Amino acid sequence: MKKAELIAKAAATSSDLAKAASQKGLTPTQIDLALKSLTTALQEAVAAGERVDLPGLGVFERKTRAARTGRNPQTGDAMAVAAKNVPIVRLAKAFKDAVAAGV
Repeated sequence: MKKAELIAKAAATSSDLAKAASQKGLTPTQIDLALKSLTTALQEAVAAGERVDLPGLGVFERKTRAARTGRNPQTGDAMAVAAKNVPIVRLAKAFKDAVAAGV
């Protein structure tokens, strides 16, 4: 599902998000802005090394991968792979269970 489809679904369905949005009088544009704000805040927090726990969804955090020696798959030559930070997402059990049940 693309972002636009998610926004349209949130504005049109009887989900908790849509109910909250309609009670607050939020338009699809405002829902889009809220989603962008959440995404930006999440990215900034994880990039700063903070752990973000969203109950019912999961945990977002940053992990540092150590430098290592890799191989060029075409030539087989050894090459240095630099250390880097990568995002890690661990989904909540409730989220996994809902997906498994087809909810």
